[in-house]
Parts: sequence; structure tokens; C-alpha cells
Amino acid sequence: MGSTIAAMLILGLLLTVITLIGRTTIVTSEVMERSRTAALNRATERAKTNFSIESVTANGTAIRLVLKNTGSTSATDFAHMDFIADYVGGGFTISKRLTYTEGLLGADQWRKTSISPDNLEPGVWNETEILTLDARLTTSTDVTTTATIAVGTPDGVTRTVSVITAAPINDTLEFDVVKGKTPKIIPITADVYVIAYAGDSDDGFLKTVQIAGSGEIGNEEIDSFEFDAIKGKTPDIIHISGDVYAIAYAGDGDDGWLITGTISAAGQITDTLIDALEFDAVKGKTPNIIPISGDVYAIAYAGDTDDGFLITVTIATDGQITDTVIDTLEFDPLKGKEPDIIPISGDVYAIAYEGDSDGGGPLKEGFLITVTIAADGQITDAIIDTLTFDSSTGKTPDIIPILDDVYAIAYAGVGDDGFLKTVTIATDGQITDTVIDTLEFDTSKGKTPNIIPISGVYAIAYAGNGDDGFLKTIEIFTSG
Repeated sequence: MGSTIAAMLILGLLLTVITLIGRTTIVTSEVMERSRTAALNRATERAKTNFSIESVTANGTAIRLVLKNTGSTSATDFAHMDFIADYVGGGFTISKRLTYTEGLLGADQWRKTSISPDNLEPGVWNETEILTLDARLTTSTDVTTTATIAVGTPDGVTRTVSVITAAPINDTLEFDVVKGKTPKIIPITADVYVIAYAGDSDDGFLKTVQIAGSGEIGNEEIDSFEFDAIKGKTPDIIHISGDVYAIAYAGDGDDGWLITGTISAAGQITDTLIDALEFDAVKGKTPNIIPISGDVYAIAYAGDTDDGFLITVTIATDGQITDTVIDTLEFDPLKGKEPDIIPISGDVYAIAYEGDSDGGGPLKEGFLITVTIAADGQITDAIIDTLTFDSSTGKTPDIIPILDDVYAIAYAGVGDDGFLKTVTIATDGQITDTVIDTLEFDTSKGKTPNIIPISGVYAIAYAGNGDDGFLKTIEIFTSG
């Protein structure tokens, strides 16, 4: 009896083992089949994916690739594409895998600039369509050396191309042949920009233009709008939200005005304004406006008797402007002409302006100060630090960040020549007492300059000889 029970137990165990082995074999077969199918699908997709490199340029820190989709697979996952650059910079061989961005280019970044014609599915790189990629390197490529660029799709299709590097492109566009005073330029999209300026009879104008990542400028304007037919002096324009933009300027009688309007991504300007506020009914000359937090914005300007003023206001995302000012600071009771304000870190902001330390004498020094503005628009009364960046003449300065604590100031110096200087400002607002470097970018005239970064180079719009409008591209190293 015992042997019979043992035999039955052994037989049951054997049947269980056989069943488990069978199930394991079935599961393993299913997993292998799914893996085989996935691999086959990937191979099929890869076989359908193909593209060619139509052209490549490398100028300074700027690289442009033009690709054509020659396969039958559409592409949308640009963030997972590979972009690798091997080049010679500063005498050293450098290999970099660049990171993808959808905004303005930073160091060692690349972006999808455009798809053409992009009529079938907007934003999708379809068969036969042209994809333009722009990249910016940290280090400028040595001229007449060979750079090799590799681009790969997420499914592993890769193409490489080599190019002889060239010097950065310097290009010029005369955007107004009558008058182009006090221009301000900002980006709309990757290669579309808007310039706000005072045109003929000091009327206020907006014009949109195209600037490629290499620094090449389109030969004509995209659109134009006269936003103030009486007076629109020294306008400053910023992006609010979506297609909404705000312009602060000196209107009739030099009163301070703030208006909002609409500009599309293609550069088309709506002919009607959204809202308007007269923020200073006495004087509001040479205003500069920047965002602080949420709907709060700050405007620095020259008020009554050209004293330096700073106010905070509220602008909603739809362009509606609150009728009352939040707070006010008179940051220079002697002179605060043509101020330009930028954020430094947290609540710390810097203002560059033309001052007057000799009480109405011949000096028109260039001053740089740092102040504190809270997120709710409240302004601290005490100034953090001060630097005289030009002890003779520092008219209409424009300041921008370069990298970390390095900043550049473009301004009209002695004889109204165009000057560019680099300085250091710490995150707590302390300013280094010495200038890093200086460039005279126009030895004839460089009035009311405005400078912005464009994919490895910098563009300066300014009023040259005869107050004609000029646009120039230059290069600034990250060290200043």
C-alpha cells in the first residue's frame, strides 16, 4: 500500500513538472515571438527611414544643417534625434553631443528651425520636405579647419557630413531709408524678429524681419505697422503671452505711454491696439520695460527734468493693462537718461543709464546700478551697488547677459561712435569695478544701439550716419 501511494505521488509530481515545463515553453515562445515581432517592426521602420544632407555651414559658433526626408517615414520626435559635432576650436579638437531645445539657442544646443513646405502636417517632417537645423557651439570653430557633423534619427539612421569652417557672417540691412531712430529688436520665433523704432517725424513704427541662425539677414521686411501717428519716440517692446506684445514709449509731449498689440509667429502685425496706459503724464522719456513676476512688469525711464525713475505696473496675458501704478522709485535725482534694466538673480536687477555727476556740465557718464524689486512689484528704496562704465560719455546704453556673471553694454560713446563693453555683476548685485573688454563697433555713428543674441553671434540694431537704421552682427566670447 505504501509503495502504491509513493508511486502515485511520484507520478503526480512528474505530471506537474511536465505541465510547468510546457507552460514555460509556451510563455518563452510568446516572449520570443513578441521580441521577434518588435525587432522586425523596428527593422521595417528603419528601412523606411531615410534622409539626405542637402547643405551644411559652420561659421564661428553657428552651424546650420539642411536635411531632406527621402524615406517614407514621417518624423516628429526631434528631441530624441542625435546631433554630434567634431571640430577644431582654439587649436583643440572638440567632440560634443549637443542637446535639443525649442527656444533660443544656448551653448552646445541645437533646434529645429523650420520645415518646408510644411503644408501636409504642420510640425511633422514628411517625405520630400526640407528640415533646417541650427546649432550653437560653446567654442568658436577655427577658420578653414574641418568640422564633421553627425545627425541621427531615433530609430538609428545616421548621416555625417564634413565642412570647411568659415568666419562668422557679418551682414547688414537698412530697414528704413528715411529714419530709423532708437530701434529695439526682439525675437518672435527662431528666425523672425520685430524692430520697434521712431521713424519719419518721430512717429512710432514696428517692422518684422528675418535673421538666420548664421547671421544672414533677409533682404526685405515681413510686415510694418505705425503704432502712433503723432509721436512714438524711444519705444521698447517685450513679449507678454502668445501673440501679445507690449510697447513702452514717449508719446506727444514726451508723456510716458504703454500699449499692447498682436504679432503672429509669421511676423504679421495686427493693425489695431489692445489697450493703452499713460503711465506718466509729465514726462516718460526713453522707457525700458521688463517682466518681474506673473502679470507684474517694471518700467525704468527718464522723468521730469530727466531724473531717473522706476515704476511697476500690471499687464494681463490678454494685453489688458491695469490703470494704476504699483510702486515708484526715483533711482537718480540728478540724471537718469536712457535707462536699460535687466534681471540679475532673484529680486536683483541692474540698470544702465546716462548720468550726470557734474551737475549739468559736459560729462554724460555711463552708469550701472543694481536695485531690488519684489515679485509683487514693491521696490526697495536703497541701491545695492554702482559702477561708472564710461567716465566721459555713455549715452543710450543697452545691457544683456553673456554667460554667468558676464554682461555686455552697447552704447553711444564719445562723438556718438558705437561702443561695446563687457562687465561683471555678481548674483547679489555687487559690480566689479573694472571693465572686461571694449569694442568700437562703428567709428562714425552708433546711436541708440540695441543688442541681442542670435545663434552664436550677436546682432546690434542702431542709428548710423544720417540717423539711417543699421543692423550689424558680431561675435562675443563667453569670457567677455
